[in-house]
Amino acid sequence: MRKLILSLLFVLCLSFQASAWNPMVMGSGVGSPVCSTANDEALYVPTGQDGDSPNADAVYVANKLTFAAQKTVTMYQFKSCDNSGSDTGSQTLCLYDDDGGGATSEPTTIVANSSINKAASTLGDCATQNQDDYELASSLVVSAGTYWVVAIEVDSADILKEFDSSSGSGSERKCYSADGTNWTCDDNKEYNFEVWGCN
Repeated sequence: MRKLILSLLFVLCLSFQASAWNPMVMGSGVGSPVCSTANDEALYVPTGQDGDSPNADAVYVANKLTFAAQKTVTMYQFKSCDNSGSDTGSQTLCLYDDDGGGATSEPTTIVANSSINKAASTLGDCATQNQDDYELASSLVVSAGTYWVVAIEVDSADILKEFDSSSGSGSERKCYSADGTNWTCDDNKEYNFEVWGCN
């Protein structure tokens, strides 16, 4: 009887070890791909892509966006350019929290670890108006909710930001500011931002 019990314990021990090392057992999730720019997708894309117009009168520009569920953000894309061709400043892209004001809401404070900076000299050419990538140093997990994707000029005065000037569906909202506190906003218009990551 004792030998039988010991044998059963031995078999159970082997089964437990196999389960612990087998990613297919018990739905362990081992081996799931880490979210990165190698496997990400567009989480937010502006609804209007035509009728682009340049705008260089603001240090801060922002688009409002809503995530229905938790997301992992890997990078931003933004259509802008160094208008002078010799700007020595830079541009930071990041996420801001929403002030909770509903249809008339504005950006409030920056989301921690959401910033990435790019030298103005590396931005796309104004003639071709390319979309530039701003890859985060490490992916950022954000909860469901309303946010703003924001571009900030740093020691710069001549970066053109592209926005869609045509009427949208009614849910779009863009804002701009000289100081990041006092915002002027327009509905049915958006700057040409994109946010990339994983669902």
